[in-house]
Amino acid sequence: MSRMLVKSLQAGDTVFERISHAVYLATRGVVLAGNGPQGRKLAYMALWRVGAIDLTDRVVAAAEILVAVATVSVNVHGQWYKYLADNM
Repeated sequence: MSRMLVKSLQAGDTVFERISHAVYLATRGVVLAGNGPQGRKLAYMALWRVGAIDLTDRVVAAAEILVAVATVSVNVHGQWYKYLADNM
């Protein structure tokens, strides 16, 4: 059983790639559309394709944390990011 689980969690496995892509799209939808009804709907639709709609609340919660971390990062490193962008 453990060998089968390890094998299915490796890159290149079709099931792993479909599910991880669906989670990526769901997270991206929440980050870009917000955690309101529109963002939740995008997450739901992305997860519905692979039958993982039960994960919608967890994906929304993770995306909220990701947005908070990105906001702090911009506030702390914003001037450095601007300097890098201007000097490229």
